[in-house]
Amino acid sequence: LVFYLGKTDAWDENGSLLKLGKVRVHLPTGTFSGSYQQELRLQDGTIQINAGSGSSATTVKLWIDPNNPTVQVDVQSAKAFNATVSTEPWRTQRRQLTGIELENTTYGLSGSPTPVYIEPDTVASGQSDRILWYHRNERSVWAQNLTTQGLDPNNTVSKDPLIHNTFGAAISGDNLSSVNATTLQTTKATTHQVVSVYAMTAQTDTAQQWTNQLDQAIVKTQSTSYDQ
Repeated sequence: LVFYLGKTDAWDENGSLLKLGKVRVHLPTGTFSGSYQQELRLQDGTIQINAGSGSSATTVKLWIDPNNPTVQVDVQSAKAFNATVSTEPWRTQRRQLTGIELENTTYGLSGSPTPVYIEPDTVASGQSDRILWYHRNERSVWAQNLTTQGLDPNNTVSKDPLIHNTFGAAISGDNLSSVNATTLQTTKATTHQVVSVYAMTAQTDTAQQWTNQLDQAIVKTQSTSYDQ
């Protein structure tokens, strides 16, 4: 099961709205090889996948808690299974944008006389049984955009909304342990596994302050029962 994460406030240093990341939940080989149905259930706001039947039946529910915000992946199977969960980063190094990619993603910068670069994400190391990554803006095109529009380049009208904007997510769940910085795996076979992906965007003075805010949001989410 592969999906991308998006938030409407994940603006990077160039004023581009980026995806937060890509998540893969790998279930046992053959899980989806039999009967398969994927349905958007409007009545309860979930995507539900029913695969297999009888002793090999598996149900996957994917839903979002908009109040936190958190993506939940709920897997139930008639047979105990193991799984791996990973993020697959693609912004791994500083890269120059050119051509149609430049024109379509950096609004107002396509005519810039200087090269336009997108900066890499940071995947945190040393995390305890979770995956954590973020994109942080250490520079901003805000003043340049104001100049282009004939506005005050000294940015005295409002606060720069891009500088130090930081967005990313953490992935964790009961029965999941770290394999490396980008991968978790189940510690034992189970018939029910929940994977939680906690997203966060905030303008903070430091990356650590962003992490602290994310940790507080996770505690708040976990203090509410899963059924609620």
